[in-house]
Amino acid sequence: MSVHVVDGASGGRDAGATTGVHLLTRRLVALVLDVVLLGLGLLATLALGVSVMEPGIVEWLVLAWVALVAPLYFALYHAYGGPERGPGWTPGQREVGIAVQDARTGGRLPVGRALARAYGGLAATALVVPLLADVVSLFASGEARAWHDRVTGSEVARAREVESGTSAVPTDASVVEVFEPSAEPSRAVMPRARRLLSADRRALLGSTLLLYLLLLGVAGVLVPLVVSDWSGGPDEIWAWAEWLVYAVLLFTSGVYWAQATLACAVDAVRTGEPGVTLVEIVRRAARRANALCVAVVLLVVLLALSPWTLFVPLFVVARLSLVVPAIVLEERTLLGAIGRSWTLTRARTFSILGRMIVSIVALGTAIWIVIFVGISLVWAVAPDDLGVSTAGVAVLVALAVAAVPLSALVALVGTGWCVLFYDLRRTSAADEAR
Repeated sequence: MSVHVVDGASGGRDAGATTGVHLLTRRLVALVLDVVLLGLGLLATLALGVSVMEPGIVEWLVLAWVALVAPLYFALYHAYGGPERGPGWTPGQREVGIAVQDARTGGRLPVGRALARAYGGLAATALVVPLLADVVSLFASGEARAWHDRVTGSEVARAREVESGTSAVPTDASVVEVFEPSAEPSRAVMPRARRLLSADRRALLGSTLLLYLLLLGVAGVLVPLVVSDWSGGPDEIWAWAEWLVYAVLLFTSGVYWAQATLACAVDAVRTGEPGVTLVEIVRRAARRANALCVAVVLLVVLLALSPWTLFVPLFVVARLSLVVPAIVLEERTLLGAIGRSWTLTRARTFSILGRMIVSIVALGTAIWIVIFVGISLVWAVAPDDLGVSTAGVAVLVALAVAAVPLSALVALVGTGWCVLFYDLRRTSAADEAR
C-alpha cells in the first residue's frame, strides 16, 4: 500500500525553474485524465437519454456539461477532495501526484475561490490566448502558478508516495504454500491458483459472481437504451457495429473490474482477514474506480490499434498486465501502477504475453460460445423477428444462465494473475536487496 503526502511548498517558490516545467507536465496529464472521465460521464448521459431526447436537447446538454458540470467537478474536488485535512485534488491530479492548495496557508481552498478558479481555467481554455500565455510563462520562468492561480490565491503542490503495509504475511496455514518463494515465479501459477480457489471459494468465486451479476445488470439497462433495433436495410450493419462497440467496452471494463475485485479477495485470503463480506470486497475495488476507468480507456485504445500494428499494442498490454493489482493492492496512482507493472514484467515479457493470449482465448471462447448458443436459441424461436435489441436480450439471457461457470473461469484466470503479481513482486524485492 502507498499513501500520498502533499508537500508544503509549491514548486514555483522552492524548487526552481525545472519544477515549474515538471508541474506543468503533470498538470497537463492530469487535465487529460479529468477530461477523459468527464467525457465518459457525458457519453454515458447521452447514451442513456438519446432514445428520449429531442434532437436540439443534445447540444444544450453538452453546453450545460461544459459550463456547469465540469467547473463543479473541479471546484468540489479542490474544496473537499484529497488527503484528509489537506489540499484537494481531482481524480486526474491524484493519479499524477499533485494537489491544489491555498498559496498562503497551504490548506484547502474555500468553495467560492475553488469555483472561481475552475471558471478561470475554463475561460483561459476557451479564449486560448491566456492558456498559451500560461504555458509560455511556465516554461520560461519556472513559476508553477497559472494566472487563475494568482487571481484566486491558489497554487499547485506536489504529492509524494510513501510505501507502507506491502509485506503482510499469510496467517491461514492452508494458503501459505501458495505464496511461498519460488525459484521460477512464472511456473506452476495455475495449480497454485486452483489451490487458492479451493481454499476459499466464498471470497474468490463469490466476489467474482457478485461483480459479474452487477455488470450484467448494467448491461441489461444499457442494451435497450443505446442499441437501436433495426431489422433490415443498409443501416443494420451499423446497428451491429454499434452493438459490438458496446460489447467490447463492457467486456474490457468487466475484465478490469473482475481483476480488481479478485485482487482484493486474494489479499483478504492471503492475510487471513476474518469476516470480510463479498460486498466489502467489491467496495474495496470500487475505491479506485477513477484509476480503473482511465486504465480501461487506455486498454481499449491499445486494442483498437491492434489491426494496424498488432505486435506493439500486444507487447505494451503484456507489459501493463499487472496495472490493476498495482492500483488496488498497493494503492498506487495510475502512472505509478504503469511504472510498477512495466518494471515487474521486464524480465518475463514474452512468457507473460503468452499467458495473456491464452487467458484471452480461454475467456473469449467461453463467452462467445455462450453468446452463440443464446442467439441461436432465440433465432430458432423467432427467426423473422430477430432484431439487434432482441439479439442483445438473447445474449444477456445466455450470460445470466452461464453466470456460475463463467464466473468460475474468470475467478480461476484472475487468481492466477494475482498469484503471478505476488511472485514477481517478491522476486523484484529480492533482486533489489542483493
